[in-house]
Amino acid sequence: MNKNIIIKLLISIFTITLLSPKLNASPNKDYWFGFGVGAGKTICSFYHGGFIDESFMKDYVILIKTALLTKQKLEYEEMEMFDMGLDYVDRSDSSCNIKN
Repeated sequence: MNKNIIIKLLISIFTITLLSPKLNASPNKDYWFGFGVGAGKTICSFYHGGFIDESFMKDYVILIKTALLTKQKLEYEEMEMFDMGLDYVDRSDSSCNIKN
């Protein structure tokens, strides 16, 4: 895959984070857990494929979390579920280590 395509895909993920409507139901927690797993697995796949380096991967996770806190205004429990999704990715693929 072309690096430009990868960058465009990562920008798309970030844009979706900013533009997706905030849900107001209790299943929100499950949604944000799943979003954390999906975003984490995607970023790890790009890292393992050699399309992004470790520094970019970690910076990107910080960028997503910042967007979630500022634009989406996630509540503590929702952000905690997103982090749990990232934790799941870290546990399932220790060579990725996206949170540290």
